[in-house]
Amino acid sequence: MRHALTALLLLFAASARAAEWRPLESGGGTNAVEKSLSVVKVGDVLIPSAPADGLVVLTNTPVAMLVDCAPQGAGAFLSTTWQTRRLKSDVSYEEWQLASGSRPGASHVFTPQFGGIYQVRAAAAVAAGGSDERFYRWDADEDAELGLKKKGDLKAIGICDEQWQIDLRNCARGYIGSTAYALEANLAGMYGFASVDAGSWKCNYFVAYRIRETGLALAPQRQRLWRKYPPLANDWANGADISDWEYLGRMLYVQPGLVVGHPAAIGSGHVGIVDFDGNAIAAGGEKVNRKYRKWIDGTSGYSKRTE
Repeated sequence: MRHALTALLLLFAASARAAEWRPLESGGGTNAVEKSLSVVKVGDVLIPSAPADGLVVLTNTPVAMLVDCAPQGAGAFLSTTWQTRRLKSDVSYEEWQLASGSRPGASHVFTPQFGGIYQVRAAAAVAAGGSDERFYRWDADEDAELGLKKKGDLKAIGICDEQWQIDLRNCARGYIGSTAYALEANLAGMYGFASVDAGSWKCNYFVAYRIRETGLALAPQRQRLWRKYPPLANDWANGADISDWEYLGRMLYVQPGLVVGHPAAIGSGHVGIVDFDGNAIAAGGEKVNRKYRKWIDGTSGYSKRTE
């Protein structure tokens, strides 16, 4: 495994390219030499193993990262350190800290020991009229039409404790853009659940069907005569007793593949499956998307399958 990662790093390092820099607008930090020299470069950290739609791996999985270029006219790197921070469920982040096992260098193999949503950056000291610390970031360049991150947003590495989380997230990801769960669609009954007519919200059905499609257990939550229904969004959000699932509540660090319910005092709320960056995949009024922006606000409830 280590030899394969080393070969991959060398391959990408050989294709390094020059790039321009832009001033840092806020944050980021600098050394004590000259604050005005601190800048952030867009799109200059590479994770070769990451697909365009975000990386999701298990804990203790090595993730190879590298800086793919040096700024024009800046001279050689003096040193480079790697930093990570983890997303909290209230949309804040931990402070940036050294990545586990980080050593100075233009490449690093990050092996996360704890689940969560991580952002990464490289702090590179370069010769530019004096020692200047500049921050390289892993940035997005994705399709914003379906609610993916826009160019310049920081990407994330989603770290899961268990394989079923990756399977459930990947299953849900394959339905982005589907209109089968639209408000005005008629949805056939499957997996022992009753059909749903046009005019009804179907986010809870989308989650239930993905759970069952992945091979996980989920029993009907309620029944009217012979018709059986999956848990509602508020059931997921507020900790109702759902068979085969454990309510984790307003957890501090979320992970991909968990079921997330956002509560509503009036109505049924909203429910989805957490994606690589803490956002969630869910059925909206027109199609399955990632556009709902209230998941990470400190009020959502998270659930995992019972062991």
